[in-house]
Amino acid sequence: MERKYTIPSFGNSYLFEKGNYYTPTKDGYTHFLDPIRSQVFHFYANKSDSANLELLMTVKGSGIIKASLNGKETIALLNPTNIAEAIKFGYFSIVPGYNRLTITGSTDGLVLGTPKCSINIHSVIVVLHEEIIFEMENPQNAMIGQIPQIEYQVSEGNSSFYAELNVGSHFQFSAQYGVIECEGAVLSLQVGSLGHCSIKFRVESNYKDSDEETYKVRVLRKGTNIKVDECGDKDTSIEFTQEGLSWMKFYTYKFMLTMHPLDCLNNTTEITGSYWDDKQKRWTLIGKVLKPGISTNISKVYSFIENRQVGLSDLHRAMYIGNTRTYNSDINVWTDVNKATFIGSKIKSCRKDMDVSVEDNKFYLEMGGYQNMTPPAIGQMFTRKISDCFNLRGLDDI
Repeated sequence: MERKYTIPSFGNSYLFEKGNYYTPTKDGYTHFLDPIRSQVFHFYANKSDSANLELLMTVKGSGIIKASLNGKETIALLNPTNIAEAIKFGYFSIVPGYNRLTITGSTDGLVLGTPKCSINIHSVIVVLHEEIIFEMENPQNAMIGQIPQIEYQVSEGNSSFYAELNVGSHFQFSAQYGVIECEGAVLSLQVGSLGHCSIKFRVESNYKDSDEETYKVRVLRKGTNIKVDECGDKDTSIEFTQEGLSWMKFYTYKFMLTMHPLDCLNNTTEITGSYWDDKQKRWTLIGKVLKPGISTNISKVYSFIENRQVGLSDLHRAMYIGNTRTYNSDINVWTDVNKATFIGSKIKSCRKDMDVSVEDNKFYLEMGGYQNMTPPAIGQMFTRKISDCFNLRGLDDI
């Protein structure tokens, strides 16, 4: 029995034009039909099949449109429409995993001087026997992509968590590599849309519709050349930024988060973020704050990876997190943390292009690119080999 699916442009397609990315809204996206512009749809199939394809679209002017899917190309002549109409393209082969349907203009058969044709593709209609998966409920999240997250198995009583980030050759624009997250404090490496690299240390307050002064995160110290911004609800959170860093493929970035509950202040914790400066060969302070509303050492610790710009989740991103360790300052002992659990994505979406594994004795997180991955089951445990214990020098500097 055949099934009919209507795949909306919003949440399931991108428009590419001269290196720029555009994302359709719930009303679609009106653009000129041109060979240099392409709109790309993605949908996921569990099995092979043959599908009949139509495009539901509004057309102004006349032109020729080309649909490409899994090695087959079909063109159709467009005439002006007063309302959205279905344009038929015939049958295409569907493959297991992600299928990429590309829509472009064509100059074949056009007379020189033909007026430009503008189109708005509202949706793709797919008729086939097997089930396909696409985004209906969370289109905005689908444009961001999944945010895979792991939680480490850490014991109680530790004051610091140390981790090393290596992105290898997987560098991509508008990425956040969340190396260490604990109790609303996040140490991350971020890459902007133009490739600028920065280290971020953000501490979220516990403010929730009460006196903001009571829960406001207070800055105790900041590192040299570190920018400090108030953020979050009622500006009660703090973000430190170290800008102007050079991106280096296969370079290992080292981070440490330290937390001390303060006996002298009720229900308050001192939180410090730092990183290893390889040029100076020393630990460098990013920022030190007081966070009211919690009294804890290192407890639940996470790592994650995300695309930070809507519309760029068609790019594959990945990171390696290695040498994860906790430090107990009371007994001066480092402990290898070699187990982590996949706890899911930070956002809700039906996209399947995320994965977690262990590679080269490091935890490996990847997402995006509409690549064919098999997301782990929630709660799946990942274990790397225990590496030799070590001691870090220069901790007194921070």
